[in-house]
Amino acid sequence: MVALVAIGPSQPRADETITSDTVNYCNALASRMSQQDMPDEARILLTQGQAMCERGHVMGGLRRIRLAMLIVRGQIPH
Repeated sequence: MVALVAIGPSQPRADETITSDTVNYCNALASRMSQQDMPDEARILLTQGQAMCERGHVMGGLRRIRLAMLIVRGQIPH
């Protein structure tokens, strides 16, 4: 026998940020990133990511924007 439990939507905590793979999120992340100084490699990835999101390739665009973010943070050598 399997018991099913209904769980309602939970409310995010104040310190949590909800993200989704949407064009709006992509644009918001790119906008925050574009205000930072960054190496050329990161700037190229950011520009490519923004263009991909605008063409509807949100997953690939976010992947590039997040990679640019890791480069800026120094978590990936460039």
